[in-house]
Order: sequence, then C-alpha cells, then structure tokens
Amino acid sequence: MDPHKVGVVLIHGFVSGPDTWRHLVGLIRSDPQLNFAEPLTFQYSTPPITYFLRRIPNFDDIAESLRLYLTVEAGEFPELVLITHSQGGLIAQRYLQQMISEGHAPDLQRIQQIHLLACPNNGSQLWLSARRWFMPRNPQERQLRPLDDAVARAQRAVLTGIVHAREVSPTTCPIEMKAYAGESDGVVPPASGRGPFPDGGVLPGDHFTIIRAKDARHRTFTTLKHELLKLRPDSDQSASVHRARVPTPGGAERVPAWQQHVLITPEKLLHVERTLDRLVTEIADDSYSASSALAVWGEGGLGKTAVTYAALRALPPDAFTHIVWASARNTRFSTTDAGTRSVESIYWHDLLSMVARQLNCPLPPNQALWEGSLQTFLASSLSQIRILLVVDNLEFLSAADELIGRLRRLGFGPPHKIVATTRWKSAADDLDVRNIEMRPFTEQQTYDLVRHHAQGSSSDLGGATDDDLSVIFRTTEGNPFLIKLVTLSYVASGKALRRIVDELTDASRGGLGQAVRNWLFDRSLDELSRRFSEEKTLNLLFAFCATARGGSMTYEELRAEKLAPTEKEFEQLLEAACRLGLVRPSNLNARYSIHSLLYEYTCPLTQMGGRH
Repeated sequence: MDPHKVGVVLIHGFVSGPDTWRHLVGLIRSDPQLNFAEPLTFQYSTPPITYFLRRIPNFDDIAESLRLYLTVEAGEFPELVLITHSQGGLIAQRYLQQMISEGHAPDLQRIQQIHLLACPNNGSQLWLSARRWFMPRNPQERQLRPLDDAVARAQRAVLTGIVHAREVSPTTCPIEMKAYAGESDGVVPPASGRGPFPDGGVLPGDHFTIIRAKDARHRTFTTLKHELLKLRPDSDQSASVHRARVPTPGGAERVPAWQQHVLITPEKLLHVERTLDRLVTEIADDSYSASSALAVWGEGGLGKTAVTYAALRALPPDAFTHIVWASARNTRFSTTDAGTRSVESIYWHDLLSMVARQLNCPLPPNQALWEGSLQTFLASSLSQIRILLVVDNLEFLSAADELIGRLRRLGFGPPHKIVATTRWKSAADDLDVRNIEMRPFTEQQTYDLVRHHAQGSSSDLGGATDDDLSVIFRTTEGNPFLIKLVTLSYVASGKALRRIVDELTDASRGGLGQAVRNWLFDRSLDELSRRFSEEKTLNLLFAFCATARGGSMTYEELRAEKLAPTEKEFEQLLEAACRLGLVRPSNLNARYSIHSLLYEYTCPLTQMGGRH
C-alpha cells in the first residue's frame, strides 16, 4: 500500500446502497489529479420493512459496523475522508459520538475531512405520515423524524468534540467537517441540510441529483475535488491541514478540558441575569454555611444546562482546582428494553466512567470495583484539591437527591461541590441541597427572544408587533426551547405561524407535536406513573380538563376529584407532580395548573374516555 494513499469512505443513505456512488467513484478514479485517493463504499442494511426472524439495524448498530469497517477494510490507509449522503451523515455522526463518549477520540486522527451531503441534521418532514404508517417498526426511519433526541445528542457531541475542538484528547479530535445542502432538495431542505455546522454551502440539485455527478463539471464533484486536493502529498495545503491538529504555543486560547464535555452549542442568553448571578454566587461560596450541593431544576427546555455552563465560565479562576462535567444521559442505551433498575445501573457506571476519566483515575475491568477505586483515589491522590462536579441531564434517575447522596458517599462531600441539572426539585433541606429554580419567560421576554432568533434572517418576525407574536406566548407559555423551535420553524419552513402552532399542539398525527410531547412531558409522566400508577397519573391530568385551557384549580377542587384513596396519598401525588414540573403551583401554592401544551395533548383523550 502506498503510504500516501487516502481512503475516501462513501456512506450511502436510507433505503439505498453503494451503487448510489457509481458516478462519483468513476470520476475520482479517472481523474489523474486524484490518483492518491482510493474510493471505498461502506454498505449497511437499510430495508424499508423487515421479515420474520430478521431485524433492521438501528443507528448504533450501523455505527459499530462502520467502526469495524474503518479498522479492517480501511485499516491500511493512513489517512481517511468520509463523504456521506442523507442518512449516511447521521450514521457518521453517531460513530463519532461513540468514539468521543468512550474516550477513543485520538483514534479519529486518521480522518482528515468529513463531508455531509443532504444530511437531515434537523430531520425530514417529507412523507412523514406515510413513513410512520408503512414503516412503523423501522428504527432508522424513526431517527429521521424531526426533533429526534438521539440524533440531537450525537450532533451536540460532534459539535463540541470535533467541530469546535482545539486539541486531541480522549474526548476531542479536531476534524474539518462541512455540510452541503441541495438547492432544490424537497426531502431535506437547506436549513436542515446545513444544520448547525458552520462550514459548507449549497450545491445545485435535489436530494438525489446532488450526488449524481455525471461529468467532471458537476459542482458536487468539483467541490469535493477541491477539498481532496488539500490532502495531496505534494500540496502546500496538506502540511497546514496536519499542523491544524496541534495548537502552536502561544496561539489560540486552549479550551478548558471540562468544556469539551458540555453537549450544547454556546449561544447568547437572554433574561437569565438574576438566576445566573445567584448560581455563580452559590457555586463559588466556600463558607462554612454554604451548601455543598445545588440542584438547578425545572421543566424541560428552560435552559438549565446553558445557564449552568455560563455560570461555570463566570467563576473566578481559582474557585476550584478541578472542574468535572458529566452527562447522566446515556448515549448507547434505550429504556424501551429494560426496567428502571438496569437503566439506572447502566447510567451510574457510565457516570462513574466519565468522572474517573476526567480526574485521570484508573478503573479496573470489573465494574463492581469502580466505586471502591474512585473512593480510594479521591481520598489519597486528590486529598489536597477542591472539585466542582456537574452532573447534567438527570432525566432518568429517580431523583437528584439519590445521585447526590451516592456521590457524597464516594468522597464528593465538602470541600468539593456538586451541581445537578434535573427536572426533579430536590426534597432535601436547603443546608443539604440548595434548589435553584429555572422559570419560564414572561410575555415580554418571550417577544424579545423571538426577535433575537429572527435577527439576520429574511423573516418578518423581527419587526412583528407584540399582538402578532402573542400566539407564540400563549402556546409556549414562555418555554425558551419552544419559543426558539417555533421561531426557527417559521424562519426555515415558510409556513404560516398559525400552521406551526397547530402542528405543535397536535400530537395525535405524529410529527412536531408528538416529538415535543415525547421530549417535554413523557419522561416526567413515566416517572410519575412508575411511582404511583398510570391510572392515578392520567386521572390527575384529566382533572384539569374540567377547566378551560390555561385555567387552574384549587387544592380542594383537585381533592374532590378522588384522585387517591387517602388525603396523604393525594398530597404525595400532587407534590411529586409539582416536583416533576408537570403541575404548576401559583397564588402562594393555593392554585394549580398544567402547561397549555400538556392540556392540548391530554384533554382530547377525555372525550374518548367519557369524562368531563
């Protein structure tokens, strides 16, 4: 094998195969300037439906297969380029996420470039209802839907660990990554094709012709050729590409190691100054009376992770000797196949692995020994330091209190400090765990956020009146995630605001409404059902259907609904629903309500059930 050869790995899309690359492969092989490049077509199973005794592989399966392919079939190439089409781009991102999360990012150094062609970074709405109807059990189709949670997690990991990385570490490896959209693509519109990736552009063609480069003048080929020539051994640009992987002394400022584990794209925050100031003060407080643990809590979409990240960046540089950021959201496990205990066990060991890796604590192969190893390491090797440990996205663990208690028993008590972002409000005393609540935006703050996200686009939302935008506040009730979702959907889709709101409030037909319901409410509802019962959970929600949308009920009115056999059980049910953010207390805890979207998703069910 020529040591200067570059393997160009081509990854096809949904219900497709290697033959989709035949035009591009032929052009690469026939071009004398690209004689250093060898096309390699990676193939995986992607049937629309499956048959008895056969299953359709999910994205994690295919990503594992890609890893083996790059190790074996492409193993002899010292340098690689990944070129993907459509779903193939999501497969590549899942592979990168797996390598990052497992601490194998240095093994990615062979990959010099990644080019995503017509990749549905924000999902694809085309034929969504038909796809759901004809492919109900296809795991690949499910992750092509808008707002898929696993796709979003992989994307955040890639942005942090690949696109914005400055150095090679166990969880980071800077790679040139570009996303290209088809200008006439009706399957993956340009806004989704470009996604959050800063580099790339728009190429002629629709979803399929963008890769049908039938001659050397086709702009997809000329663009890819321009990029590949940077890797030609005798190219002046080749050396600069390799030098970019190692920061030069005195060059760009190094990103602190903990920031490389934060799975968000940093952006300007609005109207969080008071919460941010309080959080910074509480974290930095090292007095005797200070709490050693904080719970930043609130319903999904309020910006808990973003505000916590901003608070850590605002801390004095000498506040802690070590900062560790770990996500409790597991990237390789689905709760659909296991009970709560196994889920929490897997999360716990993943969490221990992330913490130990950032503290350079060696762990034995046997997971049963991990807690003891970390406990000993903290007591001996790190006895003279002060650690700030952030545990982000406590979605599935039953409560922040439980996890904080387990971490303290390992040795993360004073002088160390724990910060958890969670949907659960801590039930501990303020001296034990201090709660910091994230609240929805006010009406005026909602309008400010809409105009902020509409800036720089051709949309007319930036100049809309408050009356024009009032439907957004009524629907989102000030949830920043939902505000941003509605705004960006309006800007990108060209749909009327009323149509977007209708899609958001209707979860019965799938699409946007169902995706938001799954992400925003279903996990909390599952947890409440697990603790009490599905019947009691549904009856609690149905009780609010007696009110108008946005209405509220008193404690006595709810109690009269006979939601639980005893007053004590009713109080426990209501308290848990409030702590999960499903029910909102107001008027000094004298009245209770539910989010208007939860009302829209729930109350049509009462018509089928015959209540109210």
